[in-house]
Amino acid sequence: MSWTAGVADSIGVAEDAFRLIMGMCFAYPVMLVHNLFVKRQPATVQHVYFVATGMALAYWALGTMTLVHGGVCVLVNYLVLRIFGGSFNTAAFLFIFQMIYLSVGYIVNTNVDYAVNWTMPHCVLCLRLIGVAMDCYDGSRPEEELSKDQKTAKLAEVPSLLEMCSHVFYLGSYFVGPQFTMTKFRGFIQRNIEDGDMTGSLAFGTRRFVLAWVYFGMHLAFGRIAPHDFVMSEEFTRLPYWKMYAYMTVWCKAILAKYIGAWLLSEGATIYSGLAYNGRKEDGSILWNGGANVKLRKFEYCYNFGQVVESFNINTNTWCMNYIYKRCRWMNNKFYSQAVTMTFLAIWHGFHSGYYLTFFNEILVMQFEKTFIPACQKNPTLSKLWQENIIAKILFIVIGKFYVLFFMPHCFLPFAVLKSKLYLPFLWTTKAPVFLFFGTWPLWGPHVTKFLKGPKTEKAPTAAPVTASEEKTPPISETQTVKEETTTDKVSPGEENLEESKKSQ
Repeated sequence: MSWTAGVADSIGVAEDAFRLIMGMCFAYPVMLVHNLFVKRQPATVQHVYFVATGMALAYWALGTMTLVHGGVCVLVNYLVLRIFGGSFNTAAFLFIFQMIYLSVGYIVNTNVDYAVNWTMPHCVLCLRLIGVAMDCYDGSRPEEELSKDQKTAKLAEVPSLLEMCSHVFYLGSYFVGPQFTMTKFRGFIQRNIEDGDMTGSLAFGTRRFVLAWVYFGMHLAFGRIAPHDFVMSEEFTRLPYWKMYAYMTVWCKAILAKYIGAWLLSEGATIYSGLAYNGRKEDGSILWNGGANVKLRKFEYCYNFGQVVESFNINTNTWCMNYIYKRCRWMNNKFYSQAVTMTFLAIWHGFHSGYYLTFFNEILVMQFEKTFIPACQKNPTLSKLWQENIIAKILFIVIGKFYVLFFMPHCFLPFAVLKSKLYLPFLWTTKAPVFLFFGTWPLWGPHVTKFLKGPKTEKAPTAAPVTASEEKTPPISETQTVKEETTTDKVSPGEENLEESKKSQ
């Protein structure tokens, strides 16, 4: 038995997951060596260092196939771009190729239980290579056709094969992200050469490392209270509903803590290397949050699902906003663009039906909050209580927190168990509150919003005399009023959160 198998068995986790986490931990000494001896070297030397160390740890953690599949996709991306250039057809072909390659990998490795194999880092690699192809395409387009984000990320020339390999196998983000553009990666390399100021990075990165292990501890502790398979057991079905839902809250917290711990571990490595540099504050101190994939404080205190989306997996959300959602503007419908983005995310995760049901749940929840929250904000009584009564504000936040804690496990469970034969009995046992509440919102929601608007008040006629000029002024027609008041549909909370996440990076 290897030492990793022995340690993994002693703490009650799978060896493949433990090797993945240890591979991410070994990224810290790799980045410290880079800071001490490599960061002021020419770009080529730094790229060689990232490729060599990344491939070595990828091989140790996940085996030979992760290098084979990753190498094939990088090589295809490079050759197609080098031969055919950054055109629309090239970007479309590489988008389809990379998604098909990843999808075939999912099909070949299909399993009832989630397995840690080469497809895990490959899904990160897939988005990164698609992003390079699209950025090369943007580099060939006229400047006036590009958005602000596209102007920032565009690539005027195809990156070298060494750059692409370094971009992909860079250890700080190889295993679980975060996503970042080739332009940002190049800027990070150049900053190392020209400036290299790392003030505060070790302290901040170490805090993220420690926090990561706090969340891993939460994962293990909560997992003992509500084990992963417990919610699908006979014992669970015999519990009263209040206890059933309480266990689900702990169960969901345990699973999410695992994801958060992995992201924090990865973020710390990007901070150690300097990639997480995100400008300076007004006092001159450096912001090291450029590699954050979760906003911890907002996530832990969120009281609506819009805030959950805003604070969770923010780098992937930002990538989807820039490369999928915004490029669906030709559909001229934000709901359709959001649906396409959610479908892409589901396919990107795999073909288990649980992924699709989870993202469908997200659409249901976002459509509810898109209508209900603005209606509450426009209600004079509720708005006044929120702004002027601290007790009422605290009460609203507490109610919102219970709302999130209650529905989060029901929304997330299909994602965690994947197979319909596992989550359908669960939905029957728990009476599927997500569908009962959010799914029926179109039926009873209009009555709620009408009630929140309150009764219409008629304006009393004024006694002021009408002047001659006013008599000659024609009244504003209904069509004019509609034209003035009709604007693009308001972006849903989830979409606004994606945009804000982008800005924070």
